[in-house]
Amino acid sequence: MDRTEKQHRHGAAVTGSAFTLVELLVVTSILSIMTSILFSALKTARQTAKTAACVNNLRQTGLALATYAGDNNGNLTHQPRTWNTKDY
Repeated sequence: MDRTEKQHRHGAAVTGSAFTLVELLVVTSILSIMTSILFSALKTARQTAKTAACVNNLRQTGLALATYAGDNNGNLTHQPRTWNTKDY
């Protein structure tokens, strides 16, 4: 038997390249922790993007209202004409 091989309880030779259950559980737990960190970072990035889009929409609305008011003598809404009934 080689020095790199171990004797199993059953008598079968086991090479040193196999993973133990503990090693697999450690790797799985590390991957799950890294995944949860990644998802929280993506959630933060998604919220930042939504905030930026909202601020941009508010800015565009403000510019549109300011342009409309500038074109209509400072009025933001249409001023309907009032009819004087005495003229008729």
